[in-house]
Amino acid sequence: MLIKLLIMMFIVAGIGVSTVSCGSNNNTNSTSNVMNNQDSTNVEDKVSEPKKEDKKDMTSAELDEALNNQPVKIIRTEYISQEDQFLRPDLLSAVFQNDSGVDIKNAVLGYVAWDSNNLPVKIQSQYDFTDGEYFKKVNYSDVNLVNGASYGENGGLSIGNDNIAKFKAIVVSYTDFDGNIWDNPLLEEFQKLYEDKKLAE
Repeated sequence: MLIKLLIMMFIVAGIGVSTVSCGSNNNTNSTSNVMNNQDSTNVEDKVSEPKKEDKKDMTSAELDEALNNQPVKIIRTEYISQEDQFLRPDLLSAVFQNDSGVDIKNAVLGYVAWDSNNLPVKIQSQYDFTDGEYFKKVNYSDVNLVNGASYGENGGLSIGNDNIAKFKAIVVSYTDFDGNIWDNPLLEEFQKLYEDKKLAE
């Protein structure tokens, strides 16, 4: 009788252990399912993020249109030859117009140039003792340019080289009479297209 009682107690104890063990497995599976669901959500979030587009470079035509809509812009360029005048250098003339709504005290222009084969040329000013620059900045001080007026007729950058066939100019910056400075936001695009680059026509 005692032996039967001990056997029954052993069986009951074994069933209890099995039950706890099974319950533990269920909890583990439940935890695993939650983690899998979280991982799945994270993957979906990553997939749904919009891809950032790379900034597209402007074409020459797009840049010209944008430059023409700026508050101060180049309205005319001309290569002025002075070979018939003794010891007078040729000029790169760039006329710029003020549509900013304010009066301009100083301005800075930038020039790029090419030879007859559309290859880039380093610009040398008349008294430049270096080999020149592919992008030449020129200061125009005390231009006193009122709104609606233009500046640069019959003048320009005196150059020391004679191999320039074509050139372009851009307004780099200007300063009004209150000391406010406007820097051209399209300068980087201009240089990217033209500085030390073959001219595509």
